[in-house]
Amino acid sequence: MLLFATLSTALGVRISLHEKTLKLSNGPIGQKAFVGYFGSVDQDTWKENDATELLGGYKGKLDVLIDVGTGDKFYKQGQLLPENFDETAAYLGIRGPHYKVRFQEVSTLI
Repeated sequence: MLLFATLSTALGVRISLHEKTLKLSNGPIGQKAFVGYFGSVDQDTWKENDATELLGGYKGKLDVLIDVGTGDKFYKQGQLLPENFDETAAYLGIRGPHYKVRFQEVSTLI
């Protein structure tokens, strides 16, 4: 799965998101990545870099395209968790008019 998206906050701050931050702090691959990126197991730092966690502080409507390759081995193992991002955005009512999650029958999207 590849995700490249940008959130624009009310203050004009832009946050770039990549596939490895879609609530991966809940899965083994994400935990390993966050330990590698941040050199610790500090879960507060993980939350500051986890796209789903960042949604809680987002104000406004979110316009994002998330492409999910359903053949991706990490997706199949339940480690990428794009559904968590989608469910959180729905719960918070921040889906914008161009918000879209696409599940496609491929292993990798380029």
